[in-house]
Amino acid sequence: MSLAYKNDTYNYNGEYEMGSLNEFAQAERRLSEKKQALDDMKNEYDLIEQQAFRTYKENIKYMLLDQPSMIKMCREWLNMLSKNQDANGNKLDKRKKYKEKEMYDWYINYIKKNLDVEYMNDVKFIDYNFGQATYIQFEYKEHNWRLGIPHIKAIKLDAYKNYGSSVFKLALIHNDAEYSCSWSQFGSTYEEDELRDIMTQGIEKYCN
Repeated sequence: MSLAYKNDTYNYNGEYEMGSLNEFAQAERRLSEKKQALDDMKNEYDLIEQQAFRTYKENIKYMLLDQPSMIKMCREWLNMLSKNQDANGNKLDKRKKYKEKEMYDWYINYIKKNLDVEYMNDVKFIDYNFGQATYIQFEYKEHNWRLGIPHIKAIKLDAYKNYGSSVFKLALIHNDAEYSCSWSQFGSTYEEDELRDIMTQGIEKYCN
């Protein structure tokens, strides 16, 4: 028998003192009850989190910016330019109209209008988080910028769990130094109409 072990007993005042086995059982029971309460709370939290996630998915829509098929065509045009070949492998003909170019021109002009910028040089389309968003990177006023466009239908619950509501927001990001991989987000919004003001603030902060 362990020296720490004790039986149920009564002290000199006639008060009951619980023995070791009953103390062990009580401790385990309390621990089990608390674990069950925590499990119940975790389940309740998960349900509320899923409801919040669905609320974002059902209520946010970027009508013209969040267009994966349109972005795909823009990527294809940039790829055609880099290879100087059309989709069939033929040399690009400047006299010919290409649907990919027309889509690219329209989409970039739409973004320029939203950001209120005169031009966008060295444009790149960067996939982010396995298709859950696209970063449109460009040079403007000798600085590199990114417009982050979430693809609402593609966003997964895990992304929301890890990053919260920010995964559903349009974001503007600045490259902090030339030839640097350091980028800083300087604004985000649910409203396309607010991108202009955010970009203006970014230009004032970084370009002056």
